Amino acid sequence: HDVDHVTVSPISTILMAARNRKGDGTTRILEKAKKSVEEGKYYEAHQMYRTVYNRFVGQKRNQEALNLVYTGASLLLAHEQYGSGLDLSLLTMERFNVDKVGVSDDRLDQIAQLFSLFDGQEKPRAKFMRAAIKWSSDGSGNGRYGHPRLHQLAAMTYWKEGNYEHSRYHFLYADQTGDFTQMLVEMSTRCGYPGEYDLFVTQAVLHLLVLQKLTIANGLFLQYVDQHPAFPSSDPPFNVPLLNFFVASVSGS
Repeated sequence: HDVDHVTVSPISTILMAARNRKGDGTTRILEKAKKSVEEGKYYEAHQMYRTVYNRFVGQKRNQEALNLVYTGASLLLAHEQYGSGLDLSLLTMERFNVDKVGVSDDRLDQIAQLFSLFDGQEKPRAKFMRAAIKWSSDGSGNGRYGHPRLHQLAAMTYWKEGNYEHSRYHFLYADQTGDFTQMLVEMSTRCGYPGEYDLFVTQAVLHLLVLQKLTIANGLFLQYVDQHPAFPSSDPPFNVPLLNFFVASVSGS
């Protein structure tokens, strides 16, 4: 079954599809799983989702299997069940790999939705992100760092949560400068001392140069000094020697 263009369905849609298959018991289990979540019986619900998932896989109902684990993961994570939510999230990535689901905006948005639902739970969130990066890297030409938009979405989530360090890390691999610049300006004004504003862009530019992203480094530097309120002019020479050094660095001179 081709699941590359599947739209993930809510639980109600999965239940409706299951009702059309008489005699397999799926409907009853799915309805019970949903009710268990609503009643706070999360372990029971998790086991039911896994049972139906294995049944779907055994019957080669790949589209329904993917819909189920994604929706189950979302529901459990929304109820702060991060262990069981991680398990179903990883099964979602497993289905992406097994079914050879291609990288697309829709798929990346689905991953970003699960990623955001971990809500500061860094250990399970990082494990999920590693699986997502591996999927977006394999056979897609994106290299070992994964798809840039995946990092962009992760960076935006961390920024929204106020986690500037993690946001900055992912922006380094997002291959864009607009949001990265705004985040760095905000980070420097909220977290740095007046004499340190140059250090925030310096560190980011250094990392980008190490990654051989010269064009991104140049764009980030120019936008930062243009947008940051601490610098009266975006044109060199600056009154901060370190910035003059980096003008030469990012221009390749």
